Amino acid sequence: MILSSLVLRNAAAALVAIAMLASAHANPLIDLTPYRWQSRLLLVFVDDSANEELIDLRNSLAERACELADRDMVVGILSRRYSSKLGSQHVTAEQVRALAEELGISTERGVILVGKDGTVKLRSDSLPDLHAIFRLIDGMPMRQVEMSDSKGCP
Repeated sequence: MILSSLVLRNAAAALVAIAMLASAHANPLIDLTPYRWQSRLLLVFVDDSANEELIDLRNSLAERACELADRDMVVGILSRRYSSKLGSQHVTAEQVRALAEELGISTERGVILVGKDGTVKLRSDSLPDLHAIFRLIDGMPMRQVEMSDSKGCP
């Protein structure tokens, strides 16, 4: 009796673990809620992480790191084929595909700018022009308040 109770308990625990794994696999979305009211997200969805345009974008992002930080931006260059990073968070290709689907990105490439309030501020099929992105952000009411308190970039 004690043995069968122990076996049933272990079997139940195994089923719960399997259900949790299946649930995690069925819903691989990247959780964006920790960024809400903290950061603006620039999500760049790509299929090929090694093309020349993308290399230029990465270089431009690196050169403008201070301006990105001043605007509280977190950038994710998200590949549908390889693991990627959103800020410091590692994300799988499966998570990227699920997020792209959730955001309605059906083309090979897509760009989404998410404001601090969690709403989509910009949607594009081409790689971002950082000057245009910065102008858009700088025109937002929340950013106007931030700019009055900001030291800016040297």
